[in-house]
Amino acid sequence: MTWEIYPLSGGLGNWRKLWDSMNYRLYQGHPFSDSRFVDTMLRHFGQGNEQLCIHHTRKEVDGLLILKPRRYGIWTQFVPSQIPAVPVLVERIDILGGIFSALAPFAWCLELLNVDPEYSPSGLLEQYTPSRVIAHVLTMNVRLEYSFDNYWEARSKNLVKNMRRYRRRVENELGIPILQVITVPDLMRAAVERYGELESAGWKNQLGTAISIENRQGQFYKEIMTAFADTDQALVAEYWLNGELAASRIIVSGGGMQVILKTTYH
Repeated sequence: MTWEIYPLSGGLGNWRKLWDSMNYRLYQGHPFSDSRFVDTMLRHFGQGNEQLCIHHTRKEVDGLLILKPRRYGIWTQFVPSQIPAVPVLVERIDILGGIFSALAPFAWCLELLNVDPEYSPSGLLEQYTPSRVIAHVLTMNVRLEYSFDNYWEARSKNLVKNMRRYRRRVENELGIPILQVITVPDLMRAAVERYGELESAGWKNQLGTAISIENRQGQFYKEIMTAFADTDQALVAEYWLNGELAASRIIVSGGGMQVILKTTYH
């Protein structure tokens, strides 16, 4: 059993096929570990010191990690702010112990960040010496095991009543709302541009964190949405009121789930 370390420069390069193979084997193609997502993150937000760590057991790859040095002896997983959760592409936690001797020039601490318990090897998030688990954030998901109608019927009567009341108020004051769902690759750039214009009109523009089609954030989302749309795995949902864009949501899918990446509204 061995770890091999390879420097990454501007993306996954020839490792994309191997990366996707592991992601499908472990997590049925989780969107955040799709090579299109990871490669685009590396190209736009990588610092050039990222290392691809590959573990082999009897010539079969059973572990993939992208790490970078944070301080002397401390290595951390590549996790830009654009990715809220990171699947750990490792089949078994026992192989992680061997990575310390493989990382040059020295490693005594390995940080695995933003780990989703549902997408990590068994036992990784258990407290045991010499590891430490720190709670980060709570995530939410809605499992639609049946149709949406079944899901909605199970909601509280007050929620259903309030939503009807809100919709009537919107129609009376602003007219019939229009929900536009965009899935065509060639239309993604314009959809991301509209999203950025809406987000830039709010407080995020004052902080300098708003998406713009001209900045790295906007280019990142334009590229991944176009790439995922090529395989029918991306959509932008726009809510229009009286001819004006009122809200927009950016979504990618894969691994039996849809993931909301960004939401903005007037």
